[in-house]
Amino acid sequence: AGSDHGVQLIRHWRQVGGNAVVFDIKDSDGSISILFDHPLAPVRHHPPIRNVNKFVHFLHANGMRAIARMALFRDEDLVKHHPELAVQSRKNGGTWRENGNLVWTDPSQPEVQHYELALADHVAEAGVDEIQFDYVRFPAEGDLADARFHYETVHPGWKRSDVIADFLAQAYDDLHARGVVVSLDVFGVMAWQRPVDLSHTGQDIVQMARHCDVLSPMIYPSHFFGMDGYTKPGDA
Repeated sequence: AGSDHGVQLIRHWRQVGGNAVVFDIKDSDGSISILFDHPLAPVRHHPPIRNVNKFVHFLHANGMRAIARMALFRDEDLVKHHPELAVQSRKNGGTWRENGNLVWTDPSQPEVQHYELALADHVAEAGVDEIQFDYVRFPAEGDLADARFHYETVHPGWKRSDVIADFLAQAYDDLHARGVVVSLDVFGVMAWQRPVDLSHTGQDIVQMARHCDVLSPMIYPSHFFGMDGYTKPGDA
C-alpha cells in the first residue's frame, strides 16, 4: 500500500469508480506494516507504510474510504518471541501447535488482547474510517483437545464465544468513541451455528453482531463438506 506502485493502483482504482481501500496493518504472520512502538510489536525500522497518517490523508483527498485490516489472534511472530502468550499444550505443558505450526496466540490472554487493542487505537488516531478485524477467532484445526487456554482457569464457566464477544465489546466501545467503524471477517459457515463450529472457533455471529458495524462472511466450500447432502460443496 505504501509503495509507489500501490499509490498508482489506488489512483487507477479511483478513476474506474472505486471508493474504498482495505490495507494491511497487521497480517497473520505477525508483521506490522507501520511504525508502532510497543513491547510486543516486532522491530521494524523501515515499514512498508512509512507514514500512516499521510497515507490515510491521501486516501481521503482522493475521496476514498480508508479501511485498515488487522489479523488478530493468529500471530506467528508474537508466539515465536513470547511463547508464554501462545496456546498451551495439555500433554507436554509447552506451546501448542496447529498441525505442526506454532502460529496461534491465546485469544483469552489479557496481554494479547491489550496489544491488539493498543494497535487498533494507534491506527484509529491516524484517522482511518474503519478497522477490519480478521482471525477474530480461536484455532479450528489440529489437535484441539490438546489446546489449553487462559480463560479456562480464570473464567471456567465461559465458552470460547464468550471470550471473543468480551474482547469485541472492549474494542467496539473504544473505537466507536473515536468515530471508527468496526468490521469483522467471519467464516461463512458460522451462520449455520453448528455446535461443532461454535465450540472450535468461538465465532457466534449472534453475539459478535452486538459489537460491530459490519460482518463479512467468507465462503469456503470446504467448510460445507457433508452439509445438506453436498458431498462436493465446491461443485455446488
